[in-house]
Amino acid sequence: DQTNTFIWLSWKSWPAKYILETYPIGAGTKDAELIAMGAWLYGEKENELANRVLTQVHERNDELKPLVAAYICDKEKWDLPADGMKLWNVWDIEYQKERQILVTPDEYEKRLKEREKAASDRFKELLRARGDYKGRPPRRNQPTMQLVLVEWEIKQFKIKFGSSDFLKDTKNSDKLQEILDSIKDDLAVIQDNLEEARKKVTDSGNPNQLKEKAEYMEGILTIDPEDMNLRSQVANAWYAWGNPAPHGNGCDRAEGIKKAIPHYERILEVFPNNTSFLLAMGRCYQALEDSKHARGYYEKVIELDGTKGSGPTAKALIRNMDQNDANRANKGK
Repeated sequence: DQTNTFIWLSWKSWPAKYILETYPIGAGTKDAELIAMGAWLYGEKENELANRVLTQVHERNDELKPLVAAYICDKEKWDLPADGMKLWNVWDIEYQKERQILVTPDEYEKRLKEREKAASDRFKELLRARGDYKGRPPRRNQPTMQLVLVEWEIKQFKIKFGSSDFLKDTKNSDKLQEILDSIKDDLAVIQDNLEEARKKVTDSGNPNQLKEKAEYMEGILTIDPEDMNLRSQVANAWYAWGNPAPHGNGCDRAEGIKKAIPHYERILEVFPNNTSFLLAMGRCYQALEDSKHARGYYEKVIELDGTKGSGPTAKALIRNMDQNDANRANKGK
């Protein structure tokens, strides 16, 4: 009663859609097994999955076709149509497959209207996610989603709504292609500018060069602000200019550390348990002699990594910080 040698879970604890994808349904699967699976899925309130399984029986077994149609209509609370059922195509984004389910003619027309509205709504969402893309950056409305993800979502949109009247309108399809082209161009610009940023530092000990690079990196980030890898490079550039002391206490340029913090904070909103960035935040606050905030980040690192990874470093930095605080307190006496 266990799924496999890697994840020791009972079958019943799996979400129904994963059981369905694991179950070996194919051309050789007996109709009785498919019907049993469909009935079980209906019992699990997974109506569309159940319909999908039973549709296979409906399409290949003429003798069972009317019984399957009647069963589906009963479960869906539809009136059984005199002229038979119709096939409705569904794009399964998770498994990247086209699926088919049975619906009544009335339900078919209803879904057609819903699909047109869904296509229009999603189209607007994608436009907002892309932001402005004409003219030189920084642009007024920046992307609200990482550019490669916008690109992915547009490609999925074109598959899912490919047969819709909305996407058959060349005005809309041309707009999507224009956005895809703009993303390709912007990603190329980012790479070119990253190379230029690297060239700005010929001496890693030159603070003026480090600051110039960090400022230049800020401009690059405006093109794709939701790219957390790119944002981390901006944060690291400011951190390098700030130059925290090796032992953690103090830094050469507090302004650089203060500019790095918002970037690390944004990254941690997306990756809250990334100990590398948690450690970086701790080091920033320790460099600014804010022991309270630094300790909070270090303790989180230790909680996650223990005696491995960044854990030992966090412990050592806490010791240095505590010693520095104690020395400072003694001097004040």
